[in-house]
Amino acid sequence: MSVQERHRRERRARGQAILGAAAKVFARHGLEGATIEMVAREAEVAVGTIYLYYSSRDDLYLNLIADRAEQLRARYVGIFARRLEPLDEL
Repeated sequence: MSVQERHRRERRARGQAILGAAAKVFARHGLEGATIEMVAREAEVAVGTIYLYYSSRDDLYLNLIADRAEQLRARYVGIFARRLEPLDEL
């Protein structure tokens, strides 16, 4: 594995960790009550690290919603491909 590939994987993993932390913070505090500082603390990264990935709290929130929607869509596609009942499986 090349150094570049390792860096890409680490960046992707850190981005996912930030999204996971954001999901917890937004669930606890809501959009208006959550701060980038709270997300950084939950993700155990520096506040500046968050801004390397997202330009604002709202940008982070919208990316979180898009990520979760994509996960739901992928799950639905898998259910549909196996010809299962979507509502029962979800």
